[in-house]
Amino acid sequence: MTLTEIALKLYAYAIIDSNSGTEEPLIGLDGVSVYTIPYRGIGIVVSDLEAHFEIKTEESILKHEEVVEALMEKFTVLPMRLYTVFSGKEEMLLKMKDHYEDFIKNMDRVYNKCEFGIKVIWAGNVIKKRIAIAHKPKGNGLASDSQSHKNENVSAQPGQSGTKFM
Repeated sequence: MTLTEIALKLYAYAIIDSNSGTEEPLIGLDGVSVYTIPYRGIGIVVSDLEAHFEIKTEESILKHEEVVEALMEKFTVLPMRLYTVFSGKEEMLLKMKDHYEDFIKNMDRVYNKCEFGIKVIWAGNVIKKRIAIAHKPKGNGLASDSQSHKNENVSAQPGQSGTKFM
């Protein structure tokens, strides 16, 4: 069965540290309302997935992220992997039961923390030189590592990305 053939399944967005759900309505994939299914002190945020809905699209990726980000404003969130689909509530609750302790530990670990994507841009020739110097055998007659970097220009040239980290 392909993802496009799924009929009346549950699409999972995230696990949250509340079993009462969101106060404000959220709209998920295909314009369907998002809701929380409680399990003990936590909940899994899902939406119903209609038959023949193509979920592997750029629009669905963005909608998944939009729902997760909205949840992060109010809850501690463990995002689900994209395209996590359960065949029904029973299967989903069984997974919640089997992994409940792991979910709680991970929620404690990420409580009050934010997730950021970081992109580092560093001039290629600079990083290659730094790696080569760091991996040279000792006693090669070169000045100490701190001395060899003292006069090194690690700044990027105009029009070239780079950052000095010293």
